[in-house]
Amino acid sequence: MAWGWLVIPWALGLLAVAFSVNPYFGLGLGLVALLALWFLDMGETTCSRCGSYGTGRCGLQSWLVPLFWAKKTMRSVSRLRVQLHFYFDLLMMVVGVVVFAYSPAVLPFFLVWLALGWFVVFGPKEHHGLLPLLQSAADAENKGRISLPVLSTSEREPGGCGK
Repeated sequence: MAWGWLVIPWALGLLAVAFSVNPYFGLGLGLVALLALWFLDMGETTCSRCGSYGTGRCGLQSWLVPLFWAKKTMRSVSRLRVQLHFYFDLLMMVVGVVVFAYSPAVLPFFLVWLALGWFVVFGPKEHHGLLPLLQSAADAENKGRISLPVLSTSEREPGGCGK
């Protein structure tokens, strides 16, 4: 998928812009650390459990992850962990927008790429392997259960058509 293949070039572009703004403390080395943590979390949480593991269908990262993590079953991760990774993904998107704001000529292209990525990964077909698992697990927990109406315990007289 073309969107996934652009993750690495965009990350390198982020680093180039960040180091040009502040190479030491703030954006430069801080972004290197944040990208490393994100890659570690992505590999440990989602990519090592994805159906596209080792195939290249998700981009370069789907070939890099097998070098560091063995394939794991989808059920071996908690729903909370996947949800936390989802928020980490959102944080990385915001960081990307903030960093590319220092390069206004590139920012619109990055925003279009983010919008397409949002649609591909989190959209109707949900290409991200663990998102459907989260929904199906919640549905499985509630399968066969019914919801009863909530009744008021106050001693009010019923109103409506009869009164």
